[in-house]
Amino acid sequence: MIPAVRGFDIGVVDGPDFHLLSNRDSWARARRLAQWYAAARRSRAWASRDGQAFHPLVFERAGLDDDHGWFPYEAEAVLRHAPRLPGIYVLRAGGPVYIGSTENLHDRLRYHLDEPLACQQGAQPLEFSFKVIASAGEREARAAELIVWWAPPCNQPH
Repeated sequence: MIPAVRGFDIGVVDGPDFHLLSNRDSWARARRLAQWYAAARRSRAWASRDGQAFHPLVFERAGLDDDHGWFPYEAEAVLRHAPRLPGIYVLRAGGPVYIGSTENLHDRLRYHLDEPLACQQGAQPLEFSFKVIASAGEREARAAELIVWWAPPCNQPH
């Protein structure tokens, strides 16, 4: 195993060979490179975080898998689009800034508007999207999966 330089290794299995693609770039850039290379070579991308075991990167699972789309992160849009149901949500400015799980999407998104996270202050303009998920266990698992995938700055320990 090649040691992780910035907390991760990412590469592609191509036939019997494993090609380390990047561990010096940002996670987002390395992930894009692996996705492109895997598609071009019809191979599978794998990643390891912090010296843990490698796991496949499933690019189809990188989003919310919904048809809600993205909305401007403004009070009127939250009022109009965010339901008072449990689910997961993403705040983004280009890429995800924060990923959360909640019992009430509307109230939690309004809370973040009224009490912005310190790390989201410089990330403008923000958009939001969500997925309604009733099961608390499924919600937490999906949010954790997206946080590992995207490594949003507001979800990282300080």
